[in-house]
Amino acid sequence: MPIETRGQRRRVVPRGGRAASGADDCSSSIARGGAGAGAGGTGAGAGAGAGAGAGGGGGSGWGRGGSGAGSEDSSTSSGINYSHHNSSTGSNGHGHGHHAANQAAASLLAKEQARSKIVTRVTFAILLLVVFFGIAWAGHPYIFLLVCGIQIMLFKELVAVRYRAAMEKRTPLFRTLQWSWFVSAMYYSHGDSIVKTLREDRLLDVNDDDQPEKSLIYSSFAIFSVVFVVTVLTLRPGLYKYQVGQLAWTVVILCLIVGQLKVVAPNIFSGIFWYFFPASCIMVNDIMAYVCGMTMGRRFVKRPFLRLSPNKTWEGFVGAFFCTLLWAFWFSGFLSRFPYFTCSFKQLRPSANFTWQELWPGTTFHQAWVRGGAMQPDRVFTQPFVKLPEVLVRLLRGRWTTIPCKPIQLHGLVIGGFGSLVAPFGGFLMSAIKRAYGIKDFDSLIPGHGGVTDRMDCQLVMILYTFVHYQTWIRHVPLNYDRVWDSVVSLSKEEQEKIWEELGRLVGK
Repeated sequence: MPIETRGQRRRVVPRGGRAASGADDCSSSIARGGAGAGAGGTGAGAGAGAGAGAGGGGGSGWGRGGSGAGSEDSSTSSGINYSHHNSSTGSNGHGHGHHAANQAAASLLAKEQARSKIVTRVTFAILLLVVFFGIAWAGHPYIFLLVCGIQIMLFKELVAVRYRAAMEKRTPLFRTLQWSWFVSAMYYSHGDSIVKTLREDRLLDVNDDDQPEKSLIYSSFAIFSVVFVVTVLTLRPGLYKYQVGQLAWTVVILCLIVGQLKVVAPNIFSGIFWYFFPASCIMVNDIMAYVCGMTMGRRFVKRPFLRLSPNKTWEGFVGAFFCTLLWAFWFSGFLSRFPYFTCSFKQLRPSANFTWQELWPGTTFHQAWVRGGAMQPDRVFTQPFVKLPEVLVRLLRGRWTTIPCKPIQLHGLVIGGFGSLVAPFGGFLMSAIKRAYGIKDFDSLIPGHGGVTDRMDCQLVMILYTFVHYQTWIRHVPLNYDRVWDSVVSLSKEEQEKIWEELGRLVGK
């Protein structure tokens, strides 16, 4: 086969006719455009079928994505009659039909894959919900253990993002040290939250003094000191940049998954509502953003919503916001009827003194079922109306002084609004991390959903906000003998005598 020179490859053929034979043109067509099938057509086959200048012109046209057959002038100047031209055109028509069939098959295959993906996602979503409800039935301690397990998986997936096998082999103890940092952070964050919860609820008799907190702080700092010293000692010349980068990445991960979830224990033990309800708002927002985006995406606003996630649309974001608000208003009122969700762990305990029985799965659920009518949840769950502030009453000229809904429903609207407007940006942050490191999902643990991080990206900041909202607007500081006595001792003598006189009158009555 003769070798084509650079001059032959770059030769320009006038519009009016062909200067070379059909074979040369066909060869030139293949060299420039390849087979038409590679560019979405069958031009090379059409050019070969004609066997002349017109056929070569047709092949070149398909290789470039053109219309197929060569021009009539080209056919005439090369001495080709119209029968050959019609043959070439017919061949190209067959190519068009074959291409359309391929497109139809590809479209059908894409639809089947999308349908299969949706079925997989829905199936495993239902399985995850069943598992979650089972753990929720087991009780508050088991939900807390579930969150700890989720944190372990989050840390595992996120540290793997920057994993480089060649560098890891040269770095001494770095994986061990990463997990040591994680354990030390978990020990202090959850230990501190649990001790404070036990102190406030007078559980396990730890509120006699502050020794448990002191011991926790000292032991946590001791662990931190050991990990810190060993980390510095393992730094090696030539690896400083990589090791420091990995250490910084580890600290960022700990802030995201341990720092934000430090408050999850108070949320859970204050009532399962404060964990379950915010999580449901995130799930509904995620689902409705997908539904609204698929049905109305880019029909009203053409501009992309966010460059980090090109598939996100303004219609999906706004539609999910209103759907989540409706869900939050209704679902908060629905859950307020069940003491198991609204009562704290302290209220659902079988006795005032701690027994190991209350750690058995389903104990608190049984107590809520048996003693639910006698329990007194917080008034935000039971009050049938909300009293309007005086300013609003004046503005409304006294027409309305109350709103016929429970206070928790208004709190639910605020929490749902945060879950729709702010929490999704946690997911956008994780999308940016995935794009930065060229990965589609953080893991493949959950078929159709990716990894745990792909499902929990928006939940992290939502848990933190729920704690802030509860502590600011709902929580009442519990009073006990120790708190009152400490306050009385700190008063002046005159104030103490006044309290003594008032107590004497009160007791005398």
